[in-house]
Amino acid sequence: MASNFGLRTVVIAEKEPIEWDYESFLDSIEKEPSIAAIFNGQNNVWTFMASFLIHGMEDNYLLDAESGTTCFDSDRFRRALRLGTAYCNENEYVEAGTLLPEGRVFCNAISITRPELIDLYRICYGRDANYIRYPARDGSAHYIDSNCLLTVRATASDEEKRIAGAFLQILLSREMQLEGAKDSSFWLSVRRDVLEEQIGQVNESSMPITYGFDQIILGDDYDREYDARLLDKLLENARPRRYFPRELNNILMEEMEEYIAGVITEEALIERLTKRVELYLAENNG
Repeated sequence: MASNFGLRTVVIAEKEPIEWDYESFLDSIEKEPSIAAIFNGQNNVWTFMASFLIHGMEDNYLLDAESGTTCFDSDRFRRALRLGTAYCNENEYVEAGTLLPEGRVFCNAISITRPELIDLYRICYGRDANYIRYPARDGSAHYIDSNCLLTVRATASDEEKRIAGAFLQILLSREMQLEGAKDSSFWLSVRRDVLEEQIGQVNESSMPITYGFDQIILGDDYDREYDARLLDKLLENARPRRYFPRELNNILMEEMEEYIAGVITEEALIERLTKRVELYLAENNG
């Protein structure tokens, strides 16, 4: 469980498309002849795939975990690989905010970990920006993430579970959540009443801080009603962020890094990924 959380989503300047899946996301990139970068930040083709095309074993563009098959040796993977290679240069930092049509960046990936960041994004992108969501297999989604997940191991004794339960009751109490919210490293509270208080505390002295954006003081340019309304809207279409298992992720990252560095060709990458990933799936299926 999590005591606090953040939201990850994608912003585009235009209202169209309303949403997308993996295929229509890649189609949209191909249809924009003027773009210089797909998204903001320091990125490369692997970052692009990990961020936009992988949302866990059940929802991704690269493999079917149930059948144990992959799509590396296919036109669809080659298309994604070449788009990432063409538009994601790890030697160039892509500034946030320079979206189409005025700018040359296709979309921006953002995180909402504090309510005041919603005001920062409103100032940067405008009220009419489309929080389009990440592409997914069926439609699209905003993703819930946390930097503080707590677990109880499956083999815990009844006494250990009782102690853990008592600790969680304290951790999730209103008093402790309010205390935690005073720390800048504490994100959005999982308690609705405390989250509403976090939103209510945004004022002219608030200083939203997040990587890739200039730090500002909101002054009179804050809007708690807008913050609450947008946050509710995003949460309605949010799901937990999932990842590949660490061992599988390492396989992909190792081979992609070899390709990015020019050590192996595209065809060698495809051959190695197919063999290694399908072997992993065979060994871990069921």
